[in-house]
Amino acid sequence: MARSKLEAKAGASLDLSGSVVIGLSQSGRTPDVLEYVERARRGGAFTIAITNEPDSDLARAAGAVLPLSAGTEHAVAATKTYSNQIAALALLAGCLAGRCDELAGLLDEVAEQLEAHLPEFERLASSIAVPFASVGRMFVIGRGPEFATAREIALKLLETCQIAAEPLTARSVFPDVIDMKLKLKMPHMGTMVVNVDDPTRTVSVKYTVQPGAQFPWHSHYGPVIVNIMSGSLTYVPAGTCEARPYSAGEAFVDAGHGHIHSAFNPGPDPTVFIATFFEAPQTGPLLIPADPGC
Repeated sequence: MARSKLEAKAGASLDLSGSVVIGLSQSGRTPDVLEYVERARRGGAFTIAITNEPDSDLARAAGAVLPLSAGTEHAVAATKTYSNQIAALALLAGCLAGRCDELAGLLDEVAEQLEAHLPEFERLASSIAVPFASVGRMFVIGRGPEFATAREIALKLLETCQIAAEPLTARSVFPDVIDMKLKLKMPHMGTMVVNVDDPTRTVSVKYTVQPGAQFPWHSHYGPVIVNIMSGSLTYVPAGTCEARPYSAGEAFVDAGHGHIHSAFNPGPDPTVFIATFFEAPQTGPLLIPADPGC
């Protein structure tokens, strides 16, 4: 993909005659995949689209299509499509190696085994998921052929979490002596002056909040500066219970120091924001649980 971007910037093209390029996309509308397949075909490559939508832009752009026939994806995590993509790639490789019938038979066996064992998997997963609900981070590890699946599982965890937190920095300290004072003017609350005695420990975290998801009532050790990157976020301070909406490109400050509040995503799309915490603890959670404020 990096090569395609360089080609686009330089206005150059590559001779891909004798090459095969495979594009994978559940919807068949993934822009970067579509662009690369189009450029590869113009460069002489034989292109194959593996997609759940045989009438999509990707399918029309490619020289051949392997339809996944996974059916409509009702969940954000397109697990049916991913499973069929793995099967389609295995079958394609087997046919290229002259072992098409053998691979088709093995895939039938795998499908039968999954159908037989899926109820037990669901039971075991439910019991394991309960303690996972309270952890701050999860890691998925794999190597070789399993690396792609490990990354896909990590993506599914991120997509299905109501609120996902991704640290962007370590908990850093200022080597210099820093004093911080914030003067906040909020509706119906007057002016608030926040003195930060020791802002030396700071950390930035990227949050992804799914539609309708809400943070539990909480406070912070020190002030937090929030920048909305996409979507919208409604902030609710416990002092007034007045909902304050913020949208992409806007920012606000939470005073911290026991200031109890909540926030939720009122929109139809995920909200992404960056929160920079000051006076963060050296270790442990950044949110201090609190009793409901409203």
